[in-house]
Amino acid sequence: MQVSCTQPVGYVSDNTDCDDTDNQIGSIVMYYVDADSDGFGDANDLGTNSCTPIAGSVTNAGDCDDLDDQINPNATEVCDGADNNCDGAIDEGLTMLNYYEDADNDTYGDATSGVTYCMQPVGYVTNDDDCNDANAAIHPGATDNTGNGVDENCDGVDGVLGIEESILAHLNVYPNPGTSSVVLNMTEGWADFQVTFVGVDGKEIALTSTQNSATELEFNTNTLVSGVYFIRLTSSTGTALVRWVKN
Repeated sequence: MQVSCTQPVGYVSDNTDCDDTDNQIGSIVMYYVDADSDGFGDANDLGTNSCTPIAGSVTNAGDCDDLDDQINPNATEVCDGADNNCDGAIDEGLTMLNYYEDADNDTYGDATSGVTYCMQPVGYVTNDDDCNDANAAIHPGATDNTGNGVDENCDGVDGVLGIEESILAHLNVYPNPGTSSVVLNMTEGWADFQVTFVGVDGKEIALTSTQNSATELEFNTNTLVSGVYFIRLTSSTGTALVRWVKN
């Protein structure tokens, strides 16, 4: 090493040359283990300085999983629950849908067991219409046996329910799903209507209500556990049923 205030002839300020007698040998380079041979080194490897290439190593350390050659910064993100492209996110940029567990394999899902994922998990379906996911004979497509105390078709009653569409046309139920309360707004007023809450087992549930106006009733649902319920409206013109979910 020579110290000078000006650069001497034949000298440079870079001292990383491994062999200054051979112009074919360059500077010291940091190499990182590339165990899966995908061209990207292990991000957890501390690296090794070398003047010549090291077999099984590369000069970058961007691989977040050096045991899988399908995972590296150049990989395409796929739906598999892994960070394929090493950007710190999992399954990003993929279409996510809601799926619901179908424990009894009747093709109807349980509303209380939903997951959001980029592919359909085994044992899950896209609907949440099953009122009893432990019994394959109970679902919206089943035939209801009247009078046996079981709501086989998940309409909220044990028997055949006549749906009066004209009632539903004037009804607004919110929030749905809800938590501590649910509001029923009937644009034609509540003078002739009876409201009953029904569990998925077909049993009626008593709830306290407040009439906020001539067209609006609010029910306190704090006592209800999370799940699916049915709001049954009955009048002289017919009966209507609304599905409501408590979170």
